[in-house]
Amino acid sequence: MRKNIKILGAGVSGLTTAINLSKAGYAVEVFERRSDAGARFFGDLQGLENYSEKGNIIDWLQSVNIEATFFYKALPPLKAIDGKGFSADFEFKRPLCYLVKRGVMHDSLDQS
Repeated sequence: MRKNIKILGAGVSGLTTAINLSKAGYAVEVFERRSDAGARFFGDLQGLENYSEKGNIIDWLQSVNIEATFFYKALPPLKAIDGKGFSADFEFKRPLCYLVKRGVMHDSLDQS
């Protein structure tokens, strides 16, 4: 018996779920109240943190069938300034965060 799955919301979670259920053989319908996936964003940048897990978040997205065809950029090294003349540069072995583009444009996470 083939199950029909209905998903409310074409955000990253809803679309990831739809992609994976569809690949597993389910019939999936996605309902979005806006005109397109990502329509609540306007080319905004969002940070995807990359420091709390051992792996890389971009690789993880690809492991759940989200192709990295969207704009992403590793956050550059950080500079801390305290306003009293102290400053320090921080570099890390791997990016702490990736900036990704959100919205209805072709190179956004939402459209990818």
